[in-house]
Amino acid sequence: KEESMQKETHSVDNVLKNKGPFMLLSKVTKLNSKIIISSNDNHKFYGFIRGFDKHCNLMLEDVTEIWKEETTDARSLKKKVVIKEKFIPKLFFRGDAVILITIAE
Repeated sequence: KEESMQKETHSVDNVLKNKGPFMLLSKVTKLNSKIIISSNDNHKFYGFIRGFDKHCNLMLEDVTEIWKEETTDARSLKKKVVIKEKFIPKLFFRGDAVILITIAE
């Protein structure tokens, strides 16, 4: 019974990877193309997909995270937007945080 469940899960995964939006993720993974992910906290992630599942959980490599922070200058009390970035060699990205995935050109 467990073996038939594994076969069924494997065939469902193959169908998902060859149809619909997952087809794009499969293609990007095979071509080793860089992608941009927008997350639900307004951060952007630039990197390479190494794997994914049906929940859109992503395994990423060579990722650069970019976000904006608003700071206030203590002397002039003016607000200033600062762009920050951080390099992450390997990252597991949970699927429910994904808002948008695009191919970086």
